[in-house]
Amino acid sequence: MKRRIISVVPNVLSSLRICLACCFWLIPEPWRLLAVIAGGASDWLDGLVARKFGATSVAGGLLDAIADKMLTFAVLLTLAAGGVVAWWQVPIVLVRDLTVASLAAYALLIGRRDAFGHMPAKVAGKLTTVLLFVWFTALLIPVPPLLSWSLFGVVGGASLLAGADYLGAFLQRPPEFRGGHRTR
Repeated sequence: MKRRIISVVPNVLSSLRICLACCFWLIPEPWRLLAVIAGGASDWLDGLVARKFGATSVAGGLLDAIADKMLTFAVLLTLAAGGVVAWWQVPIVLVRDLTVASLAAYALLIGRRDAFGHMPAKVAGKLTTVLLFVWFTALLIPVPPLLSWSLFGVVGGASLLAGADYLGAFLQRPPEFRGGHRTR
C-alpha cells in the first residue's frame, strides 16, 4: 500500500507544476521567487522519487516534460511581459524546448507518436533546465545586471547546445522513427 502511494508522488508533483504554470502570471511579484524555487524543487524531487522507488513510466516522463515546458514558458512570458526579460531573449533560451516541440510535432505529423518514447532525457537538457531556474531565481532576487546578463549567456548557450543534442539524437534514430523507410 505504501509503495503504491509513493508511486503516484512524481505524477502529483508534475501535476502541481502544471497548475503552478497555469496561474504563475497571477502570483504577486514578491511571491514569484518562492513559486520558481518551489517549481524547481518539485522538478528535482519528482525525478528523485521516481528513480529511487521505481515509479518511472512513459506517461510520467511525458507529464514531467510537459510540466517543465509549461512552467518555463509561464515564467518567461510573465517576466517578459513585466519587462524583466527582453522579448528577444525568450526564443534564445527556448531553443531546446522549441527544437523538442518541433521534433514532437513532426513525429505526430508522420504518425510516429512513439518516436519520443525512444529518446531519453539528455544531460544537456537537464543542465539547461537547472540553469534556467538559476537564471529565473537571479532575475527575481534581483542580482546585478552583469551577473544576470552572464547567466543569460550561459542559459542561452546551454539551450542551443541542448537543442542541437536533441536534434542530433533524433537524426541518429532509425529511419522509421524519422519518417523515412528502411532500405532492404
